[in-house]
Amino acid sequence: MGLSEMSPVCPDVLQMDLEDIVEKIQKFQRITPREALYLFTHSDLISLGSLANQRRFALHPELRVTYVVDRNINYTNICVSKCRFCAFYRPAGHPEGYVLSKDVLAKKIQETIDLGGTQILLILLQGGIHPDLDLDFYIDMLEFIRDRFAIHVHRQALPPFPEEGRKSSAMISAVRFLRGNAMHPNGLK
Repeated sequence: MGLSEMSPVCPDVLQMDLEDIVEKIQKFQRITPREALYLFTHSDLISLGSLANQRRFALHPELRVTYVVDRNINYTNICVSKCRFCAFYRPAGHPEGYVLSKDVLAKKIQETIDLGGTQILLILLQGGIHPDLDLDFYIDMLEFIRDRFAIHVHRQALPPFPEEGRKSSAMISAVRFLRGNAMHPNGLK
């Protein structure tokens, strides 16, 4: 399959000059999505890595480069959203549906730590929008992790809760708790 077949919405991608794109990158100018596609499809991995390293060094001139070893932990695959792109979810009551027990969660976190992991990803952990899990479940899960493991928890969002719960002062306090205090290493502030 040729490039024009792969991106029929970007026919002008074939008319670009790789050297012009590289020059823009080296001058720290933003490239367009089409230029990025052209660069990706017409450059070798070493050249892409070199360009990325030049940019990194311009932003962070230190000779030391670090990275984070992390893990997504899917606390449940039961979900009511039924997103068309998701092959992961199972409806409530499905024989393959699960919610991780604390023992399994602890094992997964410990495996991460044992492999040098420093962070787990919680987009409230990672999982489906379970119809039967309430706010107390999430608070309990975060406290369980905080009280047992020295690991950073990268959390970004809460799952949707019923509309009436979102408006209550208890929900607002709980959201603040989940966003910060539940994972504060010294306990609640």
